[in-house]
Amino acid sequence: MRKLIYDVGKTLSEKGIVLSVCLDDANYLLVNKALNEILYTILRLYEEFPNARTGVLLPMSSMDVQLPQELDPCVMSVLQLKEVYFAPYNEEEISEILKARIRKGLYPNVVPESMFDLIIEQTMRCGDLRVGLDLVKQSALTAERAGRTAILEEDVLEAYEISKYVHLSASVRALTTDEKTLLYQIADMAIDTDSYLTSGAVFESATAKMKMSYTGFYEKLRKFDQMRLVELSHLNQRGRTREIALRYDPEKVKEVCG
Repeated sequence: MRKLIYDVGKTLSEKGIVLSVCLDDANYLLVNKALNEILYTILRLYEEFPNARTGVLLPMSSMDVQLPQELDPCVMSVLQLKEVYFAPYNEEEISEILKARIRKGLYPNVVPESMFDLIIEQTMRCGDLRVGLDLVKQSALTAERAGRTAILEEDVLEAYEISKYVHLSASVRALTTDEKTLLYQIADMAIDTDSYLTSGAVFESATAKMKMSYTGFYEKLRKFDQMRLVELSHLNQRGRTREIALRYDPEKVKEVCG
């Protein structure tokens, strides 16, 4: 890694070019101060390599993140933060994006207008454009396997059972082994209870199977919350007790976690 940083810094300094780095879903890197370390390395290259110029883009999928409170002062001093807010895609915008993808990826009339409306309806239920993109793909594949040249309602509804978990699958792939183990444990406990889960009960159960400090446990919970895998809420009790609610079906979470 050190050699890579040296090579990049040397190239920037000698050629006078600007390095632009985009860290998509940067809020996921806040855990364990990873974002601090990455930004410090990139933005302070000029200290070792004169004339090296760098910049970063930090797309955030959570509106709750307050970077000035999350990042160290030595990072904030060189970040020169400028925030640009993007509202979530509305139904019209999602419709235009999916129409463009369909025009480029499928033959005409493969997606009848009525089926396109159903795809939009199912996408808006999840509020996630990625669901719509995957829904088009899965529906077309289902129709193709059946030897049909047009998508039917049954194709869309069958595909939805897969596509609605596209965010879950992608998020779990980004987790470490310990994080997957903890998420699996939360899902397993959620199946066996009719009430909410408390952070204390989950911690006690999880540490019976894996070594973990409470600070490390809470950092993992925060990460799950930021990734929209669980929802944390405060309880009217002393200490750091939280209510944990899974955002997905527990059985599906266990399946995806393996």
